[in-house]
Amino acid sequence: RPRPRPEICPSVDPCLEVGMRITTTEKRQLFADGFLAAKALIIERDTLRRDLTELQETLDTRISSLTKQHEDILSTTTTSLVSQHLAQTKQMTEEYESTIAQLRSQ
Repeated sequence: RPRPRPEICPSVDPCLEVGMRITTTEKRQLFADGFLAAKALIIERDTLRRDLTELQETLDTRISSLTKQHEDILSTTTTSLVSQHLAQTKQMTEEYESTIAQLRSQ
C-alpha cells in the first residue's frame, strides 16, 4: 500500500522523493540488482543470437541437402525417361525396317 506523500513541496517528483528517502546502501543494492538484470539480459540475448545462427546453419544445410536430392531425382527421372524413349524409338525403328523388308520381298 503506498505511503501518503508528505507535502514538502507539491512540485517535487514522487520518484525523486523516493530517491531522497532511500539510503545509499539501498541505492547501491538497486544499482547492483539493475546491473545484474541487465547482464542477464545481455547473456540471454547472446544465447538467443547463437541459437538463431545455429538454426539458420541447420536450415541452410537441410535446404542444400533437399535441393541436391531434388536435382538427383530430376536427373534420374530424366535419364530414365530418355532411356525409355530411346528403347521405344529403337523398337519402332526395327519394326518399321522389318515391315519395309517384308514389303520389298513380296
